[in-house]
Amino acid sequence: MVSEYVTQEGNLKLPSDKLQNLCPREPDGDAFRECTQIRDFSKDAYWDKEDVICQLKDLVIPLFERVYAGCQAVFLFNNATYHLAYADDAREADQKNFNQDGAQPTMRDGFNPSTGYSQTMQDSKGILKGRWQVLIERGLWPQGGLFALCKSCNPNPEGMSKKVDNPECGHPLTPRSCCARAVIASQPDFHAKKSQLQEVITEAGHLILFYPKFHCELNWIEYY
Repeated sequence: MVSEYVTQEGNLKLPSDKLQNLCPREPDGDAFRECTQIRDFSKDAYWDKEDVICQLKDLVIPLFERVYAGCQAVFLFNNATYHLAYADDAREADQKNFNQDGAQPTMRDGFNPSTGYSQTMQDSKGILKGRWQVLIERGLWPQGGLFALCKSCNPNPEGMSKKVDNPECGHPLTPRSCCARAVIASQPDFHAKKSQLQEVITEAGHLILFYPKFHCELNWIEYY
């Protein structure tokens, strides 16, 4: 597999006239002459999210800013799974347990609209909070309680037990209060999450766009 970034001038690389003053992080400059990465699947692991992020942060963005000094890049990506993946500490409703602790990632702090302050995703003892605890602290836990997950929100409703089924789920296009998963997913700080790719690029001051799904005729890299 070859992963490289292509501009209207061809593969992104350092022009020969700029090789004299290479990035000080690499005295010999070899790693910064071009951003192409090659992966041999017979010997190495598959290309994944971490590889994409490392290539962007360590090679592509520094190289672009050297070749096109003072310019802002617009990165174009297709909808590959690793392009859309979130950071390990992203606030994902589907990754948060209903109850505290257990097998769930440690998420970055959120925002509690009821207090106007940030909200940690673990308590003072370091125990990871569940959906119900996050919602209680935000004043969003109703008196009658909530189902953990309803059939409409579950990607695998056939395997769902009846005790978490909510018959009053409502239409999927209306504001959701059918279960704890729906309520926490609709919170602004959870809903506004971005893929790690988007975070890295925008934090570096550049722009990112994704091609429409399933329309390869609109994907410029296919023609290239």
